[in-house]
Amino acid sequence: MGSVLVSLTPVRGRSPATAGRRSAQAQRALTSQPGDPTAAAARWAAIDHELTDQAPWVPLYNPLDLTVLSARVGNYRFHPYWNVLIDQLWVR
Repeated sequence: MGSVLVSLTPVRGRSPATAGRRSAQAQRALTSQPGDPTAAAARWAAIDHELTDQAPWVPLYNPLDLTVLSARVGNYRFHPYWNVLIDQLWVR
């Protein structure tokens, strides 16, 4: 089996001790891989769940809409996906 480098660098706000503990967990999973793949898979899954649970939420899309209407416009309807429903508007 080839060599695998596992580096779990501490994230800002996380302690280096936590990164060291995760590196130790990863090392245990690597060493148990040849002899007991099932236990190694469970260890990797535990590491993955722990890291995923601590991951920050980052919005990928932040919509910003501005609708300007005249006093002559009626039946204005807004849809969260389509925005202004133009076919519903009427102009006096």
